[in-house]
Amino acid sequence: SESTQQLIDVLTRKKLLRAKHLHLLLHARLEAIDFTLPCAFMSDVLVKKLEYRCPNLVKISLKNCTKVTAKALKCLAEAFNALQYLDLTNCHMGCKDDVLNCIGNHCFKLRQLILDGCSMITDDGIKNFCQCYTKTNRDRKLLKKISLVNTQITDLGLIEILQTFRVVSTLSISGCKEIVDPFQPFISHKQLFSLSVLDLSNTGVNDISMDHITTLCPGLYDINISNCDNITDAAITTINNITGIRNFSAAGCRLITFVIGIIPLLYKHGYHLEMLNISALDNIDLAAIWYLCPRLKVLLMEGCENICHTNTYGINTNQDYHSYLQKFNLRECTFYHADEDADESRTECLKLIKKFCGNPLQSLYWSQMEGVTDSLICDFITDKCFTSLIYLELRNCHSITSDSVEQILLNCPSLLQLDIRFCQQISITDSNDLKSLANSVNRNILLMWE
Repeated sequence: SESTQQLIDVLTRKKLLRAKHLHLLLHARLEAIDFTLPCAFMSDVLVKKLEYRCPNLVKISLKNCTKVTAKALKCLAEAFNALQYLDLTNCHMGCKDDVLNCIGNHCFKLRQLILDGCSMITDDGIKNFCQCYTKTNRDRKLLKKISLVNTQITDLGLIEILQTFRVVSTLSISGCKEIVDPFQPFISHKQLFSLSVLDLSNTGVNDISMDHITTLCPGLYDINISNCDNITDAAITTINNITGIRNFSAAGCRLITFVIGIIPLLYKHGYHLEMLNISALDNIDLAAIWYLCPRLKVLLMEGCENICHTNTYGINTNQDYHSYLQKFNLRECTFYHADEDADESRTECLKLIKKFCGNPLQSLYWSQMEGVTDSLICDFITDKCFTSLIYLELRNCHSITSDSVEQILLNCPSLLQLDIRFCQQISITDSNDLKSLANSVNRNILLMWE
């Protein structure tokens, strides 16, 4: 299965794949197939071929296969009773309530069901799907992951899911605006759930519903409440009642503040946090993150304004670099400007940012970040902050020239992709020279310039 999938993906990336190749590559030994990359070739005809050419499939991904119709998806569900994984992301024309009902009637062994972007899925479809399990007394413990991002489900549909699949561990309902408080009916019975990963981003949940969730889901370790406009600092207090949170996202939550909401969360969970997304929040104290989150692997701060560095935590900027951070996003960030000396305030922040850029760092996003200059880049290179970088994004950094980009190419041995699009001081002649330089040092770097 792996070698066939790899061949399909390679041919697709090189734009060499043809429909006839897929007809030849499908065989009876395949147990998994992913048509995400060659989605443009997928049609009802090819789906039909899966039924008799690949009878042993247990994992199928038709992500972005928009040409596949509801009729073909029903036939697929009927043919593969042993299916364990099904991804129909963005099959918005074919994946409807009646298809979901068919999946419920025939796919008895599903462990993961992903219906992201299937905008025609409603509460009726969810109800019928769940009834397929309750009426036949089917094993409800098998289904562990359900993803319904950007569907039409409301609290009623989610309540059906929670009643039917009590041991589901991963639930994603991002973008379902009518979701407000689906856990409320279970509060009086204190029925605990086995959820460990919950994505509530872009929903209508509020502080009260977060209290219900944290009460009934004590095992949560991954919580995403990004862009939930009704959540305030009070919700963070209830989240802090959970132990062991490792991933937390609150990007764009305009009613959450760093000092009152995020700082207490970092004190409670910071030592074990591996991913923190606080994009678009203001007045971030980098020193607090450095001191309280020593094991962070991903730090996302895109669009944060007035980033500062206080002395509250007694940070010594001469200490070692961060030992775990692999991805650091500072796109469009600005720094706090003290009335006395704005440059000094920014310099102190940049010193601490440098300490986050240790050997594990692989991806760094500086597009439109305040203060990006040739001298800053060269300073980071001199201190070997870019040694392990695989991806560096400098888009719309108008103060940098080809001189600093040249140093990046010469001193970043692991770099595979460099984005310098829309940098006003880098001309087309400069970009051609930089591409020649990359080739001359035997580097297979994707240099993005426009």
